[in-house]
Amino acid sequence: MAACSSFSGQAVRAQDLASPVGTYQLQGVREMVSAIQLRADGTYKFLLIYGSADETDVGTWEKRGQQIVLNSTAPSTDPQFELVRSSQASHPGARVVFLEEDAPVASYITSVHFESGGQAFTADHLTQDSLEAGDVALPIDSIHLSLHGVFRYYPEKVLVPAHPTHNHFTVRARLGNYGAVRFDHAALQLTGHALTLTLPHATQEFTYVRRQKAP
Repeated sequence: MAACSSFSGQAVRAQDLASPVGTYQLQGVREMVSAIQLRADGTYKFLLIYGSADETDVGTWEKRGQQIVLNSTAPSTDPQFELVRSSQASHPGARVVFLEEDAPVASYITSVHFESGGQAFTADHLTQDSLEAGDVALPIDSIHLSLHGVFRYYPEKVLVPAHPTHNHFTVRARLGNYGAVRFDHAALQLTGHALTLTLPHATQEFTYVRRQKAP
């Protein structure tokens, strides 16, 4: 009986070592804090902090060979920009003013540039609810907006003014699930106690090492 008990205990410990369940912390990236928690119930939590940007995610995970596959269950409503109205204003350059239902944040997390005659003019003057480029040459052909992301890539939104001579644009910003990474069949390579994440829009790999439990 003693031999059976000893064997059973070793089997449990070996199973624990083989299980990928645990908290993995990002290694080797300066000024970036990130972690992935794989839970025993098949769910995961993700957190990333980089400067003023925070990204999170929740979802389910499964082990396929030597890979951990993540699928997000975060809300699926993507951010949207809509040109509501425009006018020819007396202020110099061109300005985008954001309309938001909640506290104004769009101007802080969005990059805007105007295109005119094949040239791009970056809006680098920031206010609480607007972004402005002071050196834009009229007429304006298009307005380009892109949200700031770290692990999540946000496609650029292009708005075309109804009147090329207009330089003041009111844009409704619905931020939806901004800040949620939304991993979609993301396959992380499992090697020992480490997970390696490769993003389709990034050139580097990100390595997460499992935090060891206290003895």
